[in-house]
Amino acid sequence: MRPDAEVERVVSRVLSELLDGMDVDPTVPFFRLGATSLTLVRAHVRLTELLDPRLTVVDLFNHPTIRQLALHITERRAEGPPPAPAGNGDATARRAQARRLARLKAEESTR
Repeated sequence: MRPDAEVERVVSRVLSELLDGMDVDPTVPFFRLGATSLTLVRAHVRLTELLDPRLTVVDLFNHPTIRQLALHITERRAEGPPPAPAGNGDATARRAQARRLARLKAEESTR
């Protein structure tokens, strides 16, 4: 199975943006492209917003190239939409994500 072309384009764009607009080869491991663990955390935040809220940071380490990650997301999407959160779990998850994003932005501004 091949990844959905649009999913691969989005993953490529996000990684390219985080790597200062660098051209990225979808078959080269993230760390060989120059990504760091922090880059992958930032990519995770963007990719959960754009593609799949079920994506975990661990997924980026387990599927360490753009193509492998895009395929993983494509396969997960084929399984159907994510289950609806129970109670106010959605609000809790959004607050946690907002806190993570705020920390990342604060770290970025100190560079």
